[in-house]
Amino acid sequence: MSLRLLLCDDHSLFRQGLKTLIELKSDMIIVGEAKNGLEAIEKCRILKPDFVLLDIEMPKLNGIETVKIIKNEFPDIKIIILTISEKDLNLYQALKYGADGYLLKNLEIEELVKLIYDVEAGQTVISPQIAGKVLKELSDVLTPEEKPSKYQTLTDREQEVLQLVATGISNKQIAERINISENTVKKHLRNILHKLQLKSRSEIISYAYSEGIIDENQNQ
Repeated sequence: MSLRLLLCDDHSLFRQGLKTLIELKSDMIIVGEAKNGLEAIEKCRILKPDFVLLDIEMPKLNGIETVKIIKNEFPDIKIIILTISEKDLNLYQALKYGADGYLLKNLEIEELVKLIYDVEAGQTVISPQIAGKVLKELSDVLTPEEKPSKYQTLTDREQEVLQLVATGISNKQIAERINISENTVKKHLRNILHKLQLKSRSEIISYAYSEGIIDENQNQ
């Protein structure tokens, strides 16, 4: 089945050019376009795309906040952020909120198509030019106490699920508590285990206590 994409950029010429090239070079379908962050969220609610290609600099609601809202409502939608800047310190925050990719706009269309399929296969893709520079800048400006922990790499929803798991309740109870499906809870758990390099539910609980994310009084 062809992947269904939503293009979000405030420059209509860029959207039109990207739409033409993607449909020419792949079997993907562009199901809609948005010119700002708020419109992108609304189009996701209506069209339920598989993928969103999202400009980082969007009017009305920037790319980072747009990612956060879309991922909270639709965790299965894949989002790749596109940027023109190699010195973009938004990378870490974008990944924290659940972005699946962070790419420069100047890449070749064949490479973009390949990277979209890589994300569909479960990978996170980042332009090497961005990753190297941003990680170095973060390392230079942050003190050891400020550098992100593994827990901070989780999305807001994943952190919420981890905290509920640590209280000992079941996946079904978690799903009912935060109004998502049990399958979505399981997906969040897989992501948590992968990001924290843990192997089981019991290790998640142990991690939550050892890191001070939850204390024993919360489980009484």
